[in-house]
Amino acid sequence: METATVLAAVALIAFAVASGCLIQLHRVAPEVDLLRDAVSEYGAGPHASWYRAQVLLVGLGAAATASGMQ
Repeated sequence: METATVLAAVALIAFAVASGCLIQLHRVAPEVDLLRDAVSEYGAGPHASWYRAQVLLVGLGAAATASGMQ
């Protein structure tokens, strides 16, 4: 398998799981307003582990995308 294909798959999976984490955050933390509050406010609440996972996965997806473009 080609390296670019593997990196593309890693990026796609990472972004999909990060989106799932963000959806879960919206479900379990209704006190954070979607239109008014920043996404980073999830990191200060009791559901900070979901937020950390989302941030790490977005970073992994971005790194895989950048590596695949070289």
